[in-house]
Order: sequence, then structure tokens, then C-alpha cells
Amino acid sequence: MAFTEEEKQEILEVVKAESKSVESLETVGSLSGVKSLPAQKGDKLVNVPITLLGKPADDAAARAIKAAERVEELAPKMEAATQETKKAIQTAGESAAKAEAAAKKAEDAIAQGYKHEEMSEEEFESLPEKDGKTIYLIYEEEQG
Repeated sequence: MAFTEEEKQEILEVVKAESKSVESLETVGSLSGVKSLPAQKGDKLVNVPITLLGKPADDAAARAIKAAERVEELAPKMEAATQETKKAIQTAGESAAKAEAAAKKAEDAIAQGYKHEEMSEEEFESLPEKDGKTIYLIYEEEQG
């Protein structure tokens, strides 16, 4: 049985009058018991499973968990490296203190064991004997 064009239009009008659009659907306050949502893809109405809506969040949560696990793995290594650095700083400080003390002792030994004499080169040359325990500080006289 073939429909006439007029009958087709009449049937189409009845279908349009009876069908619901997404806008005319009941709005709910929670997703409890909801399995899918209507949606429009291009010109077609489609069903969207609720699980698809949570997928990006689930993927992000999985990445966050992996990152947290990696941080937990690295934390002890970072703590050990921090302790080694602190020890190295302490050792360097102790070594610097020892070097300063040794330099001070050397300066003191030199200052205590030797006499310092300031003089001109001419005075130095005219000394009959040079003392081995004297440091001669020779200055140049300005020629004017």
C-alpha cells in the first residue's frame, strides 16, 4: 500500500506533534539511577552513556595517582640527598675553620719568630751583617 503525498505529510505532522525534544524532557536533580543522557550529534539524537561523562575525570585521577606514587618513590632519595648535602656543607665549614686556624698559627709563628725592620735599600746594603731572624722590609725612596 503506497501513501499519497498528502497522507505522508499528515503522518509526519502527527509524529512531530507526539514526539518530544530534548528540551521537553523532565530535568532531574541527581544522576542516581540514570544510565544515559540524550544528546545531539550533528542532526541526529543519540544516547550518551553516563560512564562516558566520568571518563576524563577517571583518566585524570589515574594520572594523579601515578604521579603521587612517583613522588613517594622519590621522597626517600631526595631526603638522602639532602642529608648528604648537609654533611658536605658541615665538612666544608669544618675544613674552612681548620684552614683559617692553620693560617693564623702560621702567621703567629712568623710574627713571633722573626723581627721586622723597615729600611731603605741603601740602609739594607750598608748593614755589616744580615740577621737570619729578621725580615727586612725595603722601601723605595721617592726621587724628586
